[in-house]
Amino acid sequence: VDRGEEPDLAPRAGRAALQDLLQRDVNGVSALKTHGVAKNAPSLLDTLHRLTNSPTTDARLRDRAGQPVTPAKYSEELLQEVSKPDKYIDQGDRGTCTCTSISHKLAARNPAEYARIATDLALTGKSKLANGAAINVPGPTAWVAESSNRSHSERLIQSSLMDYARPGKTYVNNQGGGRSIPD
Repeated sequence: VDRGEEPDLAPRAGRAALQDLLQRDVNGVSALKTHGVAKNAPSLLDTLHRLTNSPTTDARLRDRAGQPVTPAKYSEELLQEVSKPDKYIDQGDRGTCTCTSISHKLAARNPAEYARIATDLALTGKSKLANGAAINVPGPTAWVAESSNRSHSERLIQSSLMDYARPGKTYVNNQGGGRSIPD
């Protein structure tokens, strides 16, 4: 019902995660003030600002109903992941345990870098790792929400890392997942 009110850009779960994030320190620094790995890397707060001020995510990013995932929805899930990686980052029923472990450690130790990669993937379909290597969201299956309980950002990061880690194979985001097929 439109009552002339502003849309709720920070749904309840996102507000709760932001409150948790305000309490989180990483190496004695507020998590929101941490910076990514590269020289002049943006802070976590800067990356969240970039995401929430984007008009849309990549048009290929879809929810289970086939609808586009909004920056507000994506940022809500991302806030949860960087506020409490132990609670919110997992592989679901997909075979991405190694990449999930790596992304969990990244979110725990450097939430700004995790958020930067997740935001890049959501907005452009690609990102650069700290070593300068490019990662891309593979094929059409990683863009569309599947039956796992993974967030949109988990799905994009995990599938991109799976694809990067296995050159010459294409990651297929199926149940039991992580099945890679030769190109």
